[in-house]
Amino acid sequence: MRVRPRERLRVVRHVVTESVTFTVAVQREELRIERVPLDENHQPAAHRTEPARVGVADVGELPFDQDDVEVILHEERVVWSTEVFPVERVRLHVQTLTTQAQVGADCQVEVVDLVRDPPSAPDAP
Repeated sequence: MRVRPRERLRVVRHVVTESVTFTVAVQREELRIERVPLDENHQPAAHRTEPARVGVADVGELPFDQDDVEVILHEERVVWSTEVFPVERVRLHVQTLTTQAQVGADCQVEVVDLVRDPPSAPDAP
């Protein structure tokens, strides 16, 4: 029995690139200045129930006794990056299958017979 190749398989790996578009919510801080009118006693005319958000600092923390007030405002930025990570493992198994096959052929057999000549008569003296 001879083993001979039957077929050749190639495993080809390719990368699929998809275009994906989606919306991401980002936030940014804005500075809002609120002017509150005062009454004749120099008190706010209307009482505000919730404090206004100014940057990352509360209004009471800002140094209004200086001429210049500096507040750092922040914003969110979308950072996009790609990362390669495994998603599946592929295993290849080669399996040897044994089947029965009917084979027909002409076979020749050599048969050798050993033939001896009859014994010769002894030489007479």
